[in-house]
Amino acid sequence: MNALNNKFNKTLKSLKEVLHDHPLVVEYLRYKDLVTNSREINDLEQRIKILQQLMTQNISDEALHHQYKTEYLDLKAKYDNHPYIINYNNLVTQLNDLLTELKTILDS
Repeated sequence: MNALNNKFNKTLKSLKEVLHDHPLVVEYLRYKDLVTNSREINDLEQRIKILQQLMTQNISDEALHHQYKTEYLDLKAKYDNHPYIINYNNLVTQLNDLLTELKTILDS
């Protein structure tokens, strides 16, 4: 039983290494780092969160709520259309597909 566990653990470690070296994973990690370390994206995320709170806090003041909502929608569109975010989201989808395919293979 112990030998089987050792072999299984070695196989899992090998799989992890192969996945980590897969071009899709390498590119995903690169974009994850770009998104995480982008001052512009971080600033957009922070302002979007603040605007969400301000919209909620000022729901009864229609003019102020509208002002915050307009800014929120503009910044959200800028965030969603940022090249790093677009590429990152595409890579997340592709990586999920790869992992789903791997799970299907393991389940069969």
